[in-house]
Amino acid sequence: MMQKAIFSDLMPLHYGYVHDGLAAVRDFRSAGLIDDEIVTAWTNIASGKKNLIATGNATLLHREQYDVVGWQFDNVRAYRQADGIGAALTYAMTLAGSPSIAGVPALRNFIPFHVTRRLADGRTVDIKTPIPNWDCSYFNLRWKYVTTELLPRYQAMVEHDWNATVERMRVPYEQQFESHRPIYNLPKILGDALANTVVTVR
Repeated sequence: MMQKAIFSDLMPLHYGYVHDGLAAVRDFRSAGLIDDEIVTAWTNIASGKKNLIATGNATLLHREQYDVVGWQFDNVRAYRQADGIGAALTYAMTLAGSPSIAGVPALRNFIPFHVTRRLADGRTVDIKTPIPNWDCSYFNLRWKYVTTELLPRYQAMVEHDWNATVERMRVPYEQQFESHRPIYNLPKILGDALANTVVTVR
């Protein structure tokens, strides 16, 4: 439902911009469907300047994560709050979530759970686990992940590996959606868990 909400909100704007440029974006504003901030975002994107394109993309991502799906994350987390069912679901999303952009860490590896213990001989053992120490349903943490990991890696891919960007964008939406279901990524999740378990003794 979140994916559908994002698609339904942003795709008409993308379609309009591709076909009629900023005139289409201004039509959306005249109809009251977007505000001046979103018009500015598209104006920045249309400028062709790397820094303004990045700023415009960040504004659209903020709309996506805060306005479009933010309340949905909150509702899921609050579901059956007394027995923690909703919170368990959003934590499971954090545990299983993997981005589609190469080089971006999985959600579970962004803020991993660390365990530090002192051994009998006086040394200290630190264990970095593949278990997330955060919940992606909280906007502030999710936005930190987007701005420090997802957006910079996407910008780098656009600027330095355009062919890979085009190839990624040509993958049909249905295929991308299905390929990110946790059941299909279980081997990857398990392998990633093994690779990101680090034990340090000092």
